[in-house]
Parts: sequence; structure tokens; C-alpha cells
Amino acid sequence: VIDEWGESDVFSTNITVENQAPRILDVSIEPETVIRGGAALMTLDVLDYHGVASVIVDLREYGGEEIACFKLEGWACELVIPDGMTPGVRLLKVRLTDDLGSAILVTKTQASEHHFQPSTSDVDLAVTVENTPPTLSLATTESLLRSDSNTEQAIEIRVQDPDGILLVRADLGVLKPLGQTDRWVTLYDNGQGLDREANDGIYTATASIRTSTPISAHEIFVQASDSFGDATSPTSFIVIVAEADEGVLGSSDGEFSVILIAVAVGVAALLAGLVVYFQQRQPPKNGHDRFGFQ
Repeated sequence: VIDEWGESDVFSTNITVENQAPRILDVSIEPETVIRGGAALMTLDVLDYHGVASVIVDLREYGGEEIACFKLEGWACELVIPDGMTPGVRLLKVRLTDDLGSAILVTKTQASEHHFQPSTSDVDLAVTVENTPPTLSLATTESLLRSDSNTEQAIEIRVQDPDGILLVRADLGVLKPLGQTDRWVTLYDNGQGLDREANDGIYTATASIRTSTPISAHEIFVQASDSFGDATSPTSFIVIVAEADEGVLGSSDGEFSVILIAVAVGVAALLAGLVVYFQQRQPPKNGHDRFGFQ
């Protein structure tokens, strides 16, 4: 520094130049609204004057995985939405690393090209997760049996939803319990009554099989809603009612039949053995061996 009289002085100091991690200037996510298990394509415009080494989307807090983006004109990656990502607008965490090892985890863009200087044009890195109703499947694989007396038997429905189940109900038609006047009966997964195990995802309805219940296929309708209140439409399932077997192995008549069959088989085997024995004892015919081959 020199003043007007020619006097001068020198001052020196050190400054630290920090390396900024990469910055996201712009983002595009298509589609912006997705369901769990669905996929979305995210493309990023990433800036770093030392070069961008990697761009990784971290979905582990939602039960997902780290997804590495690949370099095209920009950076792109396919996001598979994990079941742990609940419905609503959900932020995405993106880890940016440059070629010198500087890294940062961000949830929005840096349109100003600086992490320390927010911009009014910055946008969140986010997707909207749309809720879906539960999925239903028939867990009962065997026919319901009609006997000579009225019985109560289980109809089992497997219900799945990552948000939890609020209610499962069924229209059992002619199979509804005696005295039931309402169209819908509630299914339970509490390990009580005919439900075999609590909280196993299989909900049980009590069906009344009367002596007058037709032997045929019966259509029932099942409906379920999740903890967000999103319900399925009434879903049709077919349940078979068959006649119970009257001849049960182990009864006196059954034991007699089994013994009789066993004796008959034994006698037949003995006679067959004797025939073969005597045939082998006979001298072979001219030009034939003892097996009858020429």
C-alpha cells in the first residue's frame, strides 16, 4: 500500500480456499406421483468444476437402498419406491461427491451454484407417494364340508397393506352365520374363535354350513380398508361346499374293507407265484428256452 507521500507498507495473510461439493442446478422426476413398488426416473443437472465422481439417492430411511445414478448428458437414475415410504410428499436425499472427494447430502437444488447461497428458484427433491388399497387373496384351499348337522367353518382371506389394516368385512351370502341379518360380517386376525393365529395377515370369517346348504360353488364378496381409509371395491371369491365323506378310514366298516382287500391281494399274489413256479419246472418245448423265447 502506497500513500500520496510515497510511503508504503506490505501486509500478507493466508486464506483458505474450500472445495465445494457438487451442486444440483435442476431436477426432473417423471412421474412425480407414484405408488409403492412403482418406479420413477430422476434426471439431475449437476455442476462441479473438479468433476462429479458419483451421485447416489439414499432411500434407506424408507427401508429402501442406495441407488447410484449413471452419467448420460446429465445424471439419471431409476427410483423404485419402497413400501416404507408412506403416502404423501416425500423428500429424497441425494449424496453428491466430486473427483477430489468432497461430498454433501442434499434434499433440494442449488440454483445459485453455491451451497451457502440459497435461491428463490430452488426446489425440493421430492416425489408424491399415492396410497393404494389392500391386496386380497383367498387363503382357504379346501372345500367346506356339509355334514348331517349344522357346523361353523372358517373362510380365510389373506390381506396385505404396508400401512396396516383398518377393517376387513365379507358378504357371505347363504354362508353367513345363523341369525346374521346385516349384509356384511367382520373378519378378524386376533387368534380367537376360528382364526388360527393372531397377526399373521390372514383374516377369518365364520361360515355357517347347514344341512340344507347347497353342494356347489358359492360366491362371496370381501372388502378391506387400510389405516388411511383407502378401501378396495367388493372383491369376488369362490368357495366350494362339498359333502363330507361318510366312509372314514379307521371305522369298523372301513377296517373290514381294508382287511378284505389285503387278503384278496395276498391270495392273488400266492396263486401267481405258484403258476410261475410250475411253469418253470416243466421241460422247455422244442426250440424254446424255459422263458418261452425261441
